[in-house]
Amino acid sequence: MSRRLTLFGLIVIYFLACGKSCDNNEQFNARQEQEKIDTETKKLITEFRADSLSVTMIQAFEATAVQKFYDYNDYLDILSDTTLATSFRDKTRKMINSLFIPGAEPVKPGRPLSLFRVKIKEGFHPDNDSVYTGRLGFTFVSPRMPVYSDLLIRDSAVIDVFLVKHFKEFGKEKLRVWDVFLGKMNNR
Repeated sequence: MSRRLTLFGLIVIYFLACGKSCDNNEQFNARQEQEKIDTETKKLITEFRADSLSVTMIQAFEATAVQKFYDYNDYLDILSDTTLATSFRDKTRKMINSLFIPGAEPVKPGRPLSLFRVKIKEGFHPDNDSVYTGRLGFTFVSPRMPVYSDLLIRDSAVIDVFLVKHFKEFGKEKLRVWDVFLGKMNNR
């Protein structure tokens, strides 16, 4: 009996000694995963820090400008709701200001617009190496008409939009990235 136990023990020790270590594969997978993360990070940095923008990227930023205008209108809806907490509305006011290029923030945001359509009126074009400008056109139902009227009058206006390359903090680093801002609103 002891001979069988000894032989079984030797076989188990042999298999343990000859088998691959689990640790080697985990280290390889961790290293491979870290390389993937580093590669993707470099790709993102390359895209966001690009000195010149491709047509596809400009179109993506134009779509972002349209979305930011819709966000602005949604924020106006929150801001005009007096049943909400003051702190919540104050935070919304800060969010509205962050959508606009410095100096173009609305002094006294108005009521939300009943937007009918928002479209690119003038696509982004370069002003210099770090600023592109464009315009959005939007159509909305005029608040001058009574709600009970079957006849709705649509007004239209434009808002300037800016694509600006600026410094943004990412953790401990500051990187120059492209970002979209809204500008002054004008009638036609």
